Amino acid sequence: PTFDDTIINDPRSDAIQAMIIACIDLTQTLFSDPITVSIRFRFSGFHLDGTPMDYLIGASNSGIHQLDWDPFITALKADGSTVNDLAANATLPTNALSAIILCRSANGRAVGLDTPSVMFADGSLGAGGPYDGIITINSLKPVQFTRPVAAGNFDGRMFTEHEIDEVLGMGSHLGGPAPQYLTPQDLFSWSSLNVRNTSASGLRFFSIDSGLHNIVIFNQDPAGDFGDWDSDTFCPADRLYVNNAFNCPGQSTDIAASSPEGINLDVMGYDLVPDNSVLGNISTRLPVDTGDNVLIAGFVITGSTAKQLVVRAIGPTLGQYGISNAMQDPTLELHDAGGAILIYNGGWQLASNYQSIPLGLPPPEP
Repeated sequence: PTFDDTIINDPRSDAIQAMIIACIDLTQTLFSDPITVSIRFRFSGFHLDGTPMDYLIGASNSGIHQLDWDPFITALKADGSTVNDLAANATLPTNALSAIILCRSANGRAVGLDTPSVMFADGSLGAGGPYDGIITINSLKPVQFTRPVAAGNFDGRMFTEHEIDEVLGMGSHLGGPAPQYLTPQDLFSWSSLNVRNTSASGLRFFSIDSGLHNIVIFNQDPAGDFGDWDSDTFCPADRLYVNNAFNCPGQSTDIAASSPEGINLDVMGYDLVPDNSVLGNISTRLPVDTGDNVLIAGFVITGSTAKQLVVRAIGPTLGQYGISNAMQDPTLELHDAGGAILIYNGGWQLASNYQSIPLGLPPPEP
């Protein structure tokens, strides 16, 4: 990274630089693309053009290349290597949705295209510009550079990760410099099953299986970026993601391989590092009764690190596999070792964290 004088000369320079490097380290652990992305970082209450940042906590400027549809789509498909890529690439149409794809310089190189950096330190564009993007964190806002973040302060790391994602390529054509052309992110924007929506009206969500699964809803509020996620209108937010259009003070989160940001960057051409963990799958199919004969399944989780576990009670879905008399409305109770109820669920979409369930695991019925 390059730190300009607004960071180097700030009394908190060490903390700011450490926070930015932590964001970069996280991104590098998630993606393995053999490219170098050059970003200049600023800490100022003003944009590069001198206008106030106002309510914004972070902002980014990026160099964009206008690429013909066919070469970009060919390169994107050839670059696919993950399960996400295979699913997403299968949804790409045979006919062009846009004659031109607006591709940020880093994103183009990620899929093997010749898209050099074109941005200079003042934000101007031209051949020889050394930066893929410039990120500004608002110095006039209460931004905290360490965690845990205090109530009333904005998490500098979360907002910096957000802007890095945008320099890497996340963002919609809506509200952009050439809105008649699509961006890589727009290729995976849907309103329902098999129905695309790249407009600023109606429901628009990110999906990699033709709209079958809604990974996250896109923002349609013109006060925020159209390439960001739809946000809660209250704080603290329940739907907390790095690339929310509006995030709350006092809250923190990070990009991850299974987060909407990680999946989005993956299918846009970045190479997500495979998870080295081993998938364990325990299935039980027995008659479900009541009272002393209720179906009980148990498991033991070992270790001291947090783990993601999905427990499913499948009912109507079993009918397609020839199971007769399948339960039509199953419920789940999770008990601890002493028998106390930890969680009750009567429908998987009722859970506050249902959007974090990996693709392919949610049943088709709510």
